[in-house]
Amino acid sequence: MRQRTNSFAMVSFVLTAFACGALQLLAGESDFAKVAQEIDRRLADHWQSKNITPAKQADDATLLKRLTLDLTGRIPTRTEWEVRLQDGKPLVDRWPALVQELMTGPEFPLHYGAVLEEMLQGSAAGNADFTDYLRTSLRSGKRWDAIFRELMIGPWDVAERKPATKFLEIRAKDLDRLTTDTTRVFFGVDVSCARCHDHPLVADWKQDHYYGMASFFNRTSGGKGSISEKTEGDVTFKGSDGSQQTARVMFLSGSLAADPPALDGKKPKVSRREQLVTLALTEQRFFSRSFVNRVWQQVFGRGLIDPVDQMHSANPASVPGLLEWLADDFVNSGYDIQRLIGGLVSSRAYRLSSQWETLSPVPDESDFAVRRVSPLSPRQYAFSVLVATGRASFAEPSALEQRAEKLAGSKGSHRVEQYLAAEQQAAALLPHLDPVQDGLTSAAEALYLSNNVATQKVVAADEGTVTSRLVVEKDNRAIAAAAIRAIYCRAPRSGEIDQLAAWLSQSNAGLPQTCEQLVWALITSAEFRFKH
Repeated sequence: MRQRTNSFAMVSFVLTAFACGALQLLAGESDFAKVAQEIDRRLADHWQSKNITPAKQADDATLLKRLTLDLTGRIPTRTEWEVRLQDGKPLVDRWPALVQELMTGPEFPLHYGAVLEEMLQGSAAGNADFTDYLRTSLRSGKRWDAIFRELMIGPWDVAERKPATKFLEIRAKDLDRLTTDTTRVFFGVDVSCARCHDHPLVADWKQDHYYGMASFFNRTSGGKGSISEKTEGDVTFKGSDGSQQTARVMFLSGSLAADPPALDGKKPKVSRREQLVTLALTEQRFFSRSFVNRVWQQVFGRGLIDPVDQMHSANPASVPGLLEWLADDFVNSGYDIQRLIGGLVSSRAYRLSSQWETLSPVPDESDFAVRRVSPLSPRQYAFSVLVATGRASFAEPSALEQRAEKLAGSKGSHRVEQYLAAEQQAAALLPHLDPVQDGLTSAAEALYLSNNVATQKVVAADEGTVTSRLVVEKDNRAIAAAAIRAIYCRAPRSGEIDQLAAWLSQSNAGLPQTCEQLVWALITSAEFRFKH
């Protein structure tokens, strides 16, 4: 389980950065629509070629919950789903406007900055300064190629870019880790098995590829706030024939980086990390496809190439041409992250139901013809528990607060404060939550949610919580209906109220304790723990 680190040094900076109006969204509804239309066209062709009729569209409550989870990292509040769903108008008619609203709101860069930090840092994720660097990068509309460049070579001479050293900093003392993590995260390739010999299973990757990539980093050193790079030094390794060899500085494509010739007997200074950035952005294919595939996985629950770090000739994308088109569009847009994400969630494919209601065999997950039920990330789950129980508030600002934001030129600051407050609360839960594997939570997480006193406090009937509001409902049926609406973000289904009301009436505990048990049962259920 990961340990999260908390830092308050950048809180005022983040509030200032996020309170200057809407997100500087470089793409708009028309950009999203163009990407979405191409996704839907290519998927339709793919389904037709395999004689697949896709699932129907999911219901409005499911769609609102899905989109809110993906773009803000939490479930919608009771007020949000009531306002958006109870006017009788189909949500699909307002879908483009809803996508635009959530992506230009203050929560999107806050949430997706944390998503990117986890993608980049893996088990080492949780550094607040690095997360806030990514958040402010998204907030300002910084492109993915610019973020990559800053992570690799800086400049790190100003406070807001200094945290970008964290990717290198935690790996600088371990060349193997720095090499393999970089190729996995940024290029979608795992060359670790080509270290001692040519890859035994993937013909694409030879020892030359592993040590060629390592050569971009062997001159790098540092840690604890500083990164430096020597001007000389090569990688040597024992080849599969036992001979000692000097590695060529080689990118995954086979392209070589050579030091410029000496001038007047002096070797010019050259940064091999800068050579890597130049090659990666010149050749584009590995860099663009990897990011697009990872974002697709985050949105749809599975990559177009799966696993996401196994891009090679023997593992093609499951939908012909789609990943290539998206990667090309990503490059042509200038690596616009918002355009990519907005396009994916604007597609009809995104709105498909997770329920397969025909007698025909369920299509393979790789066809994306029926929505994959995927677990919430630990972060999404923690935030959603806090929203569902009423422990975290995302209420709209009052008229006075809105007026204050307007006069201060800080629209959105109230929501940023709410988000950061919820994040501090979530920090207490996150060390005990684990990513779901193969549809199962870990034993440690199950024991924590079942027995830990902190979980009992979350569902307690304290003033202002969902549990306290259930206690004052008029009868058991009203309690059951209110609990489902608040926690599942939908109206009760047939039979649910009868079953829960019967259970409530049979409880021997007092009403507050019974309501606490009900809330606990709902927030630990499969429906709540998974995204449908």
